Amino acid sequence: MATPDGSAAGDRTAAILTLTAALILAALLQLVVFEQYGEQRLATLGVEVALFLVLIWAYTGGYAKATASYADWSLRRHIRRHPEMVTALEGLIAQVEDTLGPRRDGFRNASQSVLNDWWRVWSATLNTDKPPAFSEGDRQRYDAAQRATGFWQTHLGDWPAVRSTANHLLGTTARLDGLSYATAAYLIRSYIASSIVYIQDFTLNAQQMNVGKIGQINLNSWAIYAKKVNALISAAQQIDNLGPSKVGFGLDLKFEPVVENLAVVMVPTNTVSAVASATAGPPASEQNKTA
Repeated sequence: MATPDGSAAGDRTAAILTLTAALILAALLQLVVFEQYGEQRLATLGVEVALFLVLIWAYTGGYAKATASYADWSLRRHIRRHPEMVTALEGLIAQVEDTLGPRRDGFRNASQSVLNDWWRVWSATLNTDKPPAFSEGDRQRYDAAQRATGFWQTHLGDWPAVRSTANHLLGTTARLDGLSYATAAYLIRSYIASSIVYIQDFTLNAQQMNVGKIGQINLNSWAIYAKKVNALISAAQQIDNLGPSKVGFGLDLKFEPVVENLAVVMVPTNTVSAVASATAGPPASEQNKTA
């Protein structure tokens, strides 16, 4: 059965070429060169047997397997000529440690600052004659954003194992084996991707809990942290861009940037359409009837 990479067709072609060469060589050896000598006939038979063994080997997929093994070996050796890629990934690990790791926990500090200020504004109108600063829907979004920060604490527990495994690979086998380097990159990619999911969960809820009321100055702590995260994402993208030329394959270090300004509210698409319709006024046909 043919495969997408054409290995079956390659095996068949190799088998046909080997069979043709074996038959021609056998005829020449038997009829021209070794016609009068018995020992040479045995040698000819040995050559024929060897060629037909090669034929069987090629026909059963040995040629394709050998080609694939060579390509894999060549790809794995690619990293040996580019030690700067190992250094770049080690630098990215240090950046993750500083931005998404538990040592400083920048996400919790920045997000808690937003939540604390939101609660301060909310509580200022409680038990007073003033109208509430936020709606009940805003309060529900606040609860959801706070839950996201709680889930983050569980996520941080994965980092020490990811960091130690990746650093071990980069200090040993990843310098000589491209597959080992790809494994280290995959571990880091998975942790960054999971971190961004939690961050986006928080920002999506924070944008919809009307944080603009707490003042832009109080949101600066989040903006500073989000810029650090986006700098990390940019560094990961640069390593990924070098992957095909330096390592031989992409590393899938592609991530969406996180929101830096929480005061910009995400407006649903249907709301935008409704506003546009209201602004445009009634259709032209209705206006003509009125006139």
